[in-house]
Amino acid sequence: MNVFDSLVLLIPMFPLAAVLLNGLLGYRYSHEVAHRLAWGSVGLSFLCSIAVFIHTIQTGQAREVVAYKWIFGGDLTINLAFLIDPLSCIMLLVVTGVGFLIHLYSVGYMHGEEGFTRFFTYMNLFMVSMLLLVMGNNYVVLFIGWEGVGLCSYLLIGYYFDRVSAAKAATKAFVVNRIGDAGFLIAIFLVFVHFKTLDLIYTGKKFIFERMTIADIAIFSQLHYLYTTVKYDIPAGYKNVHGFMENMRQTLKLKSLSDSFEATSL
Repeated sequence: MNVFDSLVLLIPMFPLAAVLLNGLLGYRYSHEVAHRLAWGSVGLSFLCSIAVFIHTIQTGQAREVVAYKWIFGGDLTINLAFLIDPLSCIMLLVVTGVGFLIHLYSVGYMHGEEGFTRFFTYMNLFMVSMLLLVMGNNYVVLFIGWEGVGLCSYLLIGYYFDRVSAAKAATKAFVVNRIGDAGFLIAIFLVFVHFKTLDLIYTGKKFIFERMTIADIAIFSQLHYLYTTVKYDIPAGYKNVHGFMENMRQTLKLKSLSDSFEATSL
């Protein structure tokens, strides 16, 4: 495991460690220690996200980081893995950056409240869930993050559980989330039935080729031939198409775009 992979794994691990420490041992130390652990862990995740973002922008490549080989059997393989590309890096910066500021603000806002440590345990758990949601490389990890966000919404809305209004609002949020869960699960089942995988990268590849007609592939293949072999001066509008297909070729590791005919059988 290289430095980049370690940084990626540390992004959700820092707030997860704070959840365990504050959740299990928070009653043994002061509120000062509890909130410093909470916002400090998110701050460290933000610094790791910046480093990952810079590396990804410099290389321009998407990376898959496998934390644990989780479920496998028959056609189904599910890893606890993270997909790091420019989009996920931007979302990492948003989640950890804004989350860090919210944690700092909450220190003063919740000062003197009962359950101070419990609140920051919920907040760090929310951070972990959001990070799984934006980093997950497959729909199962995405669903775990989704469930975590729903759980934290219920816990935070019902933070003052001794108040009837807060308890009712938390119950409504819980019920609405369960409706969303049902739709999400049905979608995951349909994705697996159709694509035989829950991996975001491979479902994307198969979706692109299933939506392309043979005529589309033939035209793009000829443009690629004219541009690379004959050096024909292709109009500017078509060069963008060539760039798209060349990017696709590299992503799918095809020797030439004529191999796309075989790729349609994936």
